[in-house]
Amino acid sequence: MDVPLPPDDLHQLIIAAAKSDDLHPRAELMGVIADRTPEGVRIRVVANAAHCDIPWPLIVRGIK
Repeated sequence: MDVPLPPDDLHQLIIAAAKSDDLHPRAELMGVIADRTPEGVRIRVVANAAHCDIPWPLIVRGIK
């Protein structure tokens, strides 16, 4: 999926969504939305309605 963010910004967006509170389980940056789900984090690009799911095991490995 083509995400209009540099890799470091995308990484920070995923971490922000993973750490978001239960009332607002979402992080947004430059037209990219990251929603925390029970399975992991769903990345959505608003401009083209594309999305992909990232499972928790991959997210946990990326948090240092």
